[in-house]
Amino acid sequence: MKVNIRKRELAILNQIDHKLAENVGFNLGLIPSAELDELTLKFTRQNHPNYPTKPQRPEVERSPELSMSIKAGQGTIKTRKVAFLVDNGVSIASISKMKAALIEEGAQAVSFLSDINPY
Repeated sequence: MKVNIRKRELAILNQIDHKLAENVGFNLGLIPSAELDELTLKFTRQNHPNYPTKPQRPEVERSPELSMSIKAGQGTIKTRKVAFLVDNGVSIASISKMKAALIEEGAQAVSFLSDINPY
């Protein structure tokens, strides 16, 4: 009985992350199934009658404007806000030097104490 449960759970995990399912299956001595069994499909269809569904097409396939990637030489720190979390024993001189360099390049730089409790 437990083996059947493990196989079902492993098949579900395989729908989410194949590599993880392989690793878990290896440790259990099982090979993850590519398909869900009928019992799992029956329960799934109680909440999702049209399962399996095809994923909806994303509104934006690819957008350079929304990308975090930049080409070499095109990156800038302008408009960025950099925070320093500081604690007792931190060198004010080193923080000040880094903050000055960031501000000079157009970034905002702020410092926060790790303990802001005034008492």
